[in-house]
Amino acid sequence: MQPVDDRPLTRNEREDLLKVARLRERVAKSEAKRRASELLADFEQQMARQYSFDENEIWAAAYQQADQVVAGANETIRNECAKLGIPPQFAPRIGSYWSSRGENIVGARRAELRKVARSRIEEILKSALERIERGLLEFQTSVLAIGMSGPANALLSAMPDVSDLMPKLVLQDGKLIGSPEVEHRFAGTATTAALSYAGEGAHAGR
Repeated sequence: MQPVDDRPLTRNEREDLLKVARLRERVAKSEAKRRASELLADFEQQMARQYSFDENEIWAAAYQQADQVVAGANETIRNECAKLGIPPQFAPRIGSYWSSRGENIVGARRAELRKVARSRIEEILKSALERIERGLLEFQTSVLAIGMSGPANALLSAMPDVSDLMPKLVLQDGKLIGSPEVEHRFAGTATTAALSYAGEGAHAGR
């Protein structure tokens, strides 16, 4: 079993880790954008796909069965037309056909579906990029926090996140306002951390 190295990270090691993390972030973002292009291309391929009845045994059997039913129905119609004195060339008939596509056979509908797909893929890409950036930030914070003093880490932890900066709306006296307790909580945490840091500095200077 290899012994665990408990020594603190050196400055060069921290810089190397942060450099590699930034490189990995750049590669991850490029891969996310490439994936977005692949998703759009895959959707376009799905929309353009046409299906033939004879490429599937079940479809082929259903198509043949429908043909037989339609043929029988047309025979009944022709017999009735003969009784009514309707010439064969003017007789009505039932037709059956195989549609190789569904609603995407209509150009206008394809345009609508394409617009929705692009919007959704943009949302997916945006979310992926945000997660990559957040992952890098968390990694950088963890690396830099190693070796920091307690008060310095407290100051770092006191930084607000999105939920603090964008609190829930509260209806009060007929008005929408931001939740005040979030701001008070953050302000109190930051003040406590700052006072702790200042107190440590004063103690060290004695």
